Amino acid sequence: MALSPALPSPQPEAEATATRTGWAAFWQTFGRSPRAVAGLAIVLLLAGVAVFAPALAPHPPNLVLPNGLSLDGAPIPPEWHLPFILGTDQVGRDELARLLTFCSQTGTRPVIDRMMPLSQAAQGFTAMIEGEVFGKVVFTL
Repeated sequence: MALSPALPSPQPEAEATATRTGWAAFWQTFGRSPRAVAGLAIVLLLAGVAVFAPALAPHPPNLVLPNGLSLDGAPIPPEWHLPFILGTDQVGRDELARLLTFCSQTGTRPVIDRMMPLSQAAQGFTAMIEGEVFGKVVFTL
């Protein structure tokens, strides 16, 4: 009767975690933070929208659409369903198509004036109210 070789015993979770290094350890730690995962998802979503903006735009940006104005000639207001999610302008052009095209062609990105800890939020809002800020104030945790 032949004996089968003994299978190695599985490592306990603590030992498996301790032996991980580099990217595996980073992703394991990163994956435990819901804020980090949400932040990464937002960044990837915005990058995807920027890359695929021409394909996502429902209409050409300067196309005057026959149904882009109401019956009394007013722009269509923003609605959370198609065809005009962000509405139309005074001529009847789709605002979403114009915004996506503008952002993809110009590489628009926010200007960050300063970064402050959340404990200094009152000073940051005071600076914004008094007009001392050009761009955004980012509060860090």
